Amino acid sequence: MPARLLSDRLRTVLDLLPDCHTLADIGCDHGYLSIEAVRTGKAVQAIASDVRPSPLSAAEAHIRAENLSDRIRVRLTDGLQGFVPGEADSCVICGMGGMMIRTILEEAPKGVLDGLSSLIVQPQTETDEVRRALHGLGFRICEERFVEDRGKHYTILRAEHGAEQYQDPFEYMYGILMFRDRDPVYRSWTEQRVRRLAAWSEAARDPQQKQKLEQEMRWLTARLSDKD
Repeated sequence: MPARLLSDRLRTVLDLLPDCHTLADIGCDHGYLSIEAVRTGKAVQAIASDVRPSPLSAAEAHIRAENLSDRIRVRLTDGLQGFVPGEADSCVICGMGGMMIRTILEEAPKGVLDGLSSLIVQPQTETDEVRRALHGLGFRICEERFVEDRGKHYTILRAEHGAEQYQDPFEYMYGILMFRDRDPVYRSWTEQRVRRLAAWSEAARDPQQKQKLEQEMRWLTARLSDKD
């Protein structure tokens, strides 16, 4: 069953997904997330899309094997370009660079994002760009998870419509919620990051670079010591 094939990363994405009617699974790859969302009742139906024909064909085969072709459609499209307003009420975009996710969101056809009650994104890089894009498009970040999967760390964000802005550039880099929620995996990673910043600062020869590293280190150290 696909449930056993879900990575810890995708399992966390599924855990964050609220119950919905139609899930848009952007960059669906093998299709297992869409299959498991429908199979477990998280979604009544799903549209599994990808920009590449090869993984989409594999996804279609997996969907047929699970006898879910009547509830999961596959779609060859670039990001959200092939969607129309109101077609999906939840959307997942995973496994891409942050700038690509930002581009997909910002170039979505008019009205498509308006119909989403929830949006879950998992950038591989440049998470700060994704947070900025969400805020710029009128979303607030409701929940964040930090997961280790096969030796790599991933940030997963769930957003809903609402006004929100962060005040500090470091808040866009590192987020707010995982500090507030005392996420143990994130705390361990952040403590390691502080040690690395200290070593980089010690070795830095450029005064401006040294100052930037020390500023980042101070900010992280302060967040780690917050009691609220």
